[in-house]
Amino acid sequence: MSKPLKDTEEQSAIIKGFLSGQNMIIQAYAGCGKTATQVKIAKAYSDNIDNKTKKLAVAFNVRAKAELEERLHGYSDWVVKTFNGLGHGVLMQNPRQWNKGNLTVDMRKCENLINDLMQ
Repeated sequence: MSKPLKDTEEQSAIIKGFLSGQNMIIQAYAGCGKTATQVKIAKAYSDNIDNKTKKLAVAFNVRAKAELEERLHGYSDWVVKTFNGLGHGVLMQNPRQWNKGNLTVDMRKCENLINDLMQ
């Protein structure tokens, strides 16, 4: 049986940042460990933080979303969306304005909408 790999410096910094309340974007090439890092973040939250607050993980595409959902199975406080799914959810919160082309961005409303989508 293989031992789990030790966190890289970058993974440790990302996990520490998330645990301290920072929002981050993890951006790296394919195969660099983004999904593994998100799973490590979920485990760290599970071990250290109250799990009643929903957390959002955003994946690049449906395939990455499915993999992340599978690997986060058991962490019910995490919601996984694709960028398109997240954007669609935000737009559909106010479809009349969107259909008229009158969409303006209020960051506070976007934050509230994202929180609503995570329910």
